[in-house]
Amino acid sequence: MQEVAKNNVILWAVCFRGVMNGLSYEPKAYEPIWTYQENLLITTRTFEPLVNVDIVAFPTTTRGPITVEVASETPADMTLSVYTMFGTLLQQQQLPQAAHVRQTVDLAGYPAGTYILQISAGHGAWTQQVVRQ
Repeated sequence: MQEVAKNNVILWAVCFRGVMNGLSYEPKAYEPIWTYQENLLITTRTFEPLVNVDIVAFPTTTRGPITVEVASETPADMTLSVYTMFGTLLQQQQLPQAAHVRQTVDLAGYPAGTYILQISAGHGAWTQQVVRQ
């Protein structure tokens, strides 16, 4: 194995190719196979569950709009976000401060796949997966 480091990127090559002949391995040719690994910084943010808040999102499988209903005993600043499964933020909207909020999120402009709805307030959050067909 050969390893080369350049600009915090490690490149390595593994040279192998051969033929299994019965019980013995006969190398026929060597071919470098290059791959790389970068130094990655992964950050996570932890939330506690929202307390005294009832949230319902429906339908969970859709071709377009999803309705989100939030009922809270103590209205607070809440943010509704839509993420891809890779964590890319697609939409974000501030919810009005009220005891009962009904908001629509339209996924019609996005490709089919699984998305994450998140409602956050302070240090708490609620999440749910939804499927866009």
